[in-house]
Amino acid sequence: MRIIFILGADRCGKSTLCQKFIENGWKYRHFSAPKSSPYGEYRDFVMNELPAVDGVPGIIVDRFMYCEFPYSVHYGRKSDMTFGRMLGLEARIKQLDPDTKLIYCETDLDSNWRRIQEEGKSEFKTKDELARLRKEYERVLETTSIPVLRYDFTLGDTPEHMFKRICATGKART
Repeated sequence: MRIIFILGADRCGKSTLCQKFIENGWKYRHFSAPKSSPYGEYRDFVMNELPAVDGVPGIIVDRFMYCEFPYSVHYGRKSDMTFGRMLGLEARIKQLDPDTKLIYCETDLDSNWRRIQEEGKSEFKTKDELARLRKEYERVLETTSIPVLRYDFTLGDTPEHMFKRICATGKART
């Protein structure tokens, strides 16, 4: 079974990309803001829920532990998630799927900001806040031990193309 994590700021194509995987029989798991211990929630998922997934080509995980770093900074909340803990969880994830990948969804800042404003999203008051969030994502991408693929639908990337890239390697079945 393949394990793919989707991350990125709001309005950058994550949900549309996830839909392509779901249409092809993949299990979907979405994480919201953690309710208590972020590390505990992510650890429980990796240790208990992921190994129990069976009978599907893969699982696409939207907004996992990688999003905790930029969003905890953005919202100014304390988090027990650390890069060391992230790397420890990644070691277990790679035991389950050595070909696991992160897909980082990002468009150019102006397009991203425009879509957020058009939809009336209130998570960001200024474009600078969005830029800072994206900078925090870059720190995560520099730290992860899992290979990262970048996805930008404004440059012509399509969900179909990304799905085929993922399925071309590893154990995923279409």
